Amino acid sequence: MNFHAFHPSPENHLHWFFRGETHCDEFERYFDFNQNFASELNLQQIPKTELCQFLVIIKEDDNLFKGMKSQIESISPEIRVIRSSSPITKGFIWIEIFHRSVSKGNGVKQICELLNIGQNETLGIGNDYNDLDMLEFTNFSFLTENAPVEIKHLFPNTVSNENDAFAIAIQSIVQ
Repeated sequence: MNFHAFHPSPENHLHWFFRGETHCDEFERYFDFNQNFASELNLQQIPKTELCQFLVIIKEDDNLFKGMKSQIESISPEIRVIRSSSPITKGFIWIEIFHRSVSKGNGVKQICELLNIGQNETLGIGNDYNDLDMLEFTNFSFLTENAPVEIKHLFPNTVSNENDAFAIAIQSIVQ
């Protein structure tokens, strides 16, 4: 299996990579963009450090993703697997593996607590699976028209992010 394993924050732009037996064009495209921050993982000398995330890239296959998610999450109750569509090339699933507490929703919640902002004063706009927990937290939640068809029914839709989604979503709230 091809994967990237990211250093802990604040150095989480740095990562190790591992090329498995099966070539993956998308893995190589991601690597090409980020090779200046990558080091090859030596399986004989695994670094003794914390990690903030694993990224596994597979061809788009819902059944394969669901099976891998189930298998990975069964390893430990502390692990959370999040699906994301590739921002580089259609037809690939990015499997993001985090600690269970890591999510966009928890991040927005912490910011609200720090700044004393009520949940009822929040707005979220997402375009993919990895935005769903944030949209479940925010009071006003929208998915862009370029979100995957399978999730578009979950929240009101707005135009794509290239067509002023934020402005259109705000207008629908203040009118």
